[in-house]
Amino acid sequence: MSRINAGVVAVVMALALCLSACGEPPRQTTSSPSAGAGLEDTSQNAADANTATNEIATLPDEVRKGVGAFVDPGDMEIDSWTTLEFVVGPDQAVIAEETEGRKLTPTATVYVAPTMRVTLLPDPNFEFQPQSDAIQDTGADRTATWQWKVKPHNGGEATLYARVEVGDRKPDGSLAVVKTYTRRVAVRVKVGTWKGFVGAIKSAASVGDVVGTLVGSIGKTITAIAAMITAGPTVWLAIQAWRKRKKAKADEADAKPDPK
Repeated sequence: MSRINAGVVAVVMALALCLSACGEPPRQTTSSPSAGAGLEDTSQNAADANTATNEIATLPDEVRKGVGAFVDPGDMEIDSWTTLEFVVGPDQAVIAEETEGRKLTPTATVYVAPTMRVTLLPDPNFEFQPQSDAIQDTGADRTATWQWKVKPHNGGEATLYARVEVGDRKPDGSLAVVKTYTRRVAVRVKVGTWKGFVGAIKSAASVGDVVGTLVGSIGKTITAIAAMITAGPTVWLAIQAWRKRKKAKADEADAKPDPK
């Protein structure tokens, strides 16, 4: 019996020790970041800051980072002239003021300087007529505006690009471009075909031609449906003319003598 008691006591003690060990909450070991990791984070942040600082510091005093954007030209029409306007300035608020609050396309980062040149890159689907000097002085506020007359030759969507260059004006008035600061700014334009649609309606010889033109133009677009509604008076006149011709033929047939 004593052996059994001794065994029970041993088991109870073992269980007590186990419960004591298992019930003790684990120690919270607060390990500080390794020296290498801390230095890496710090040095990376410092490197980023130094890069930004050096980039600004390396710019000549007369050159600054700014923004450029187009004034939203809206929908264009085939073979019709539309004014396209581009503006640069030190920030978005300034160019918004320069354009008198008109809707702008998304801005792009460009460099601005006392003398700049902005040109539209050639596109075979468009005809350009500059309305302002390509080379302009930006003045103390570093803002300037360029304008072109643009005439598209085909419908659909297209992208036009403005090339923005800065440099020094030569004695002959030309620009010595610093290529490092050259940027391109894109604008997406939509060219409709309303002029051709109206022309086809006006030249339609019959109601069948009018309807055929409408159906061919409608397709599956809401824009064409709106065009059909707008063209309602023209269609109505064509229908009226067709009815008059039909009535005239009927009256002529009634006026003929009976062959019997």
